[in-house]
Formats: sequence, C-alpha cells, structure tokens
Amino acid sequence: MATASAEPNERECPVCMNDFETPKILPCGHLLCRKCVIPLWKTNACPLCRGQIFDSPLHFMLIFKVVKIENFVNHLPTDFVMEALVQSARVLAKGTACGTCDANNKAEFICMQCLDTMCSSCHKIHKKMSMSRSHDVESLSSVTPERLAASGPPLCADHGDKQFLFCQDC
Repeated sequence: MATASAEPNERECPVCMNDFETPKILPCGHLLCRKCVIPLWKTNACPLCRGQIFDSPLHFMLIFKVVKIENFVNHLPTDFVMEALVQSARVLAKGTACGTCDANNKAEFICMQCLDTMCSSCHKIHKKMSMSRSHDVESLSSVTPERLAASGPPLCADHGDKQFLFCQDC
C-alpha cells in the first residue's frame, strides 16, 4: 500500500514488475495493476499472500460467466495515492523535455501549482507573468515524487477526479 515515502520498487506491481497502472486494492490490502487482477479469477488468490480475492458466491458467478470479471475488478478500490506517485515519478524522470515551449529544451524546473515542467527560458517567463508570479517553481532535481503528488489538486476519494471548489452564490 502507499506509504509516506514510496521507493521506486514500491511503485511497481509485484506481478508485472512495471509501474502501477490503475492500482487496485485487494481485500488483503495488497496492490496490483488492474490488468494483473483480471487473470486471478481462476485461482481466486492473491499472488503475494494467497488471500481470497472474491467471496465464494461471486467466484461461482465468475466461473459460470454470470458476471464479467472486468466489471468486478472495476469495483475494487483504486489506490489514487499510488497512482499519483507513479504519475509524479514519470513527470520528474530525468530527460523530461520542457512542457511549455516547442524548443524541445530539457526541463530544469517544475511549477508546483501548474505542474508544468519548464526550461530556464520558460521559467523566467513564468515568474514574470501576473497569473503565475506567485507560484512556487522549483528545480526538478530537488522535488520528490511524494512532494509533487501532494502538491497536486485534491482528488475525490471515490472517483480519483480533481475536486472542484466553487462559491454557490456566484
């Protein structure tokens, strides 16, 4: 499960050994990629602890194809914290190009509010623009995936979508 500090190998699915893609939380608490959970309906066991994944009536329905496995896997909770950590690690990966200009320069900075990576030229412009003047722009080398994930917008615990806050009077 996601921790305060996720080492690179903690962001990897223990089945496919790749970065998590849509990490699903099994009843035992282990995380697996959504695509790695789908084949487990046959054994009905977590590959890490052998804990039961589907309760007996559901497993029976899966065997006799009354319920599609993909539909059930979609109802397993997604670990949005881990998903954000994986996405943040990708953004911070070395060799990232500037996401602001078309010059294909190497990104050296990241805006902690916009989450845009930028080269030194774009950094200077970003700091001069009135709408982004107060933003916290940091060196890519000094930011951790955990810190970047935490600086993003708050996410809905049920859907993982950005929460939008607004005044109902306006």
